[in-house]
Amino acid sequence: MKATAIGEFVGNTACHTACHLARWIKRDTLLRTQADLISELAAELGFKRLGRRIVEALTAAAKAVGEGPAA
Repeated sequence: MKATAIGEFVGNTACHTACHLARWIKRDTLLRTQADLISELAAELGFKRLGRRIVEALTAAAKAVGEGPAA
């Protein structure tokens, strides 16, 4: 992902995009830890390095969709 796209993701669309993606990942009903979900989110979004702002955004998305499989 380009630097400008990362800044835009973290700054503007993080919760909506990451929450939508987290729900999609969780639809397979496999149990995952929050760390596993964050890793999968980062991989799906194409992040090669996880800086503080990216981790914060992905953590917020993982918390927003809750624990356990998606309903």
